[in-house]
Amino acid sequence: PDEPWREQFPAWSSAFLPARRGFRALLPAGFVPRSPTAAGLRALLVHDGQNLFDADGINGGWGLDEALAAEGITDVAVLAVDNAVDRITAYTHTPDELPNDGTTLGGSAEAYSSLVHQEALPWFRARYGLVAAGDSLAVMGSSLGGLVTLYMAMAHPDEQGCVMAMSSTVGWGAFGPTRPGDQALAR
Repeated sequence: PDEPWREQFPAWSSAFLPARRGFRALLPAGFVPRSPTAAGLRALLVHDGQNLFDADGINGGWGLDEALAAEGITDVAVLAVDNAVDRITAYTHTPDELPNDGTTLGGSAEAYSSLVHQEALPWFRARYGLVAAGDSLAVMGSSLGGLVTLYMAMAHPDEQGCVMAMSSTVGWGAFGPTRPGDQALAR
């Protein structure tokens, strides 16, 4: 009961994007699903879920669990959606060209947003009894995850009460030499 509760759900199939991706949850110590306490928790939905808690994750992992524990934060449920092979396409709102080889990718941020708000969050709410909407929901991401976080805030401002977009790739849409750049969030 003194340790946070972790769950991992691999290979979620979405109606919005073809690549399967996992879900993860980190819940406070003593968490009881579908309880009045669960309904009172704040929810933090984070992209790139496989990087959040594993020290062997990309760039050494985020250590989000350790950061919450170090700050004594006990009223937050962390809900995570793993990325998949389509990360660049799923996390970007407009096509662009990769600088190294000119490959054009991107443009499925709305589909990913639908996956988050119409599939992942309802599933987490039903499983755990969380509100995880409006002011009780924060959404966070880094790099392209930060870009899709900003996109979600701009396209659907009432879905979440707070966003944290770190090192966001706001120039996406203006990298390729044939792109006009008018769709880049930096504009």
